[in-house]
Amino acid sequence: RLAFLSRDATAMDGELKWIVGRPNAYVSLEWQAEAEASRGQWRRSMEHVRHAIDDATRAGAEEAAGGYAAGAGLRSAVVGRCPEAVGLAAQGTSIQEDEVTLSRGSLALVLCGKIGEAEGYLEKLTATCHDSR
Repeated sequence: RLAFLSRDATAMDGELKWIVGRPNAYVSLEWQAEAEASRGQWRRSMEHVRHAIDDATRAGAEEAAGGYAAGAGLRSAVVGRCPEAVGLAAQGTSIQEDEVTLSRGSLALVLCGKIGEAEGYLEKLTATCHDSR
């Protein structure tokens, strides 16, 4: 993941080759989505996110899939793509409702001015955190 964040093309290629065929290969799609987003390649980023969500869901990794959707929603909100952000936040929590999806989703909603919806997420987050103690 550090290779993607530091934009080290050689190391990124090595990471991608290493993970191919592994059960959690969907992780590399999220790495690529984050790297593309950081370079302003929004369309490519979203393609990687969609594939990561689909692959993680097929692998039974709902926690990862939900986190990817909610994270993409938060990234979308930060760059002002609010309709996309709201949809991704909802997708993330519909796949897996946990601390990650609820917190990222609520932040995306707040950034997009959807305070009432964010409050609903925060109430669920508070209940989730309280129940896990």
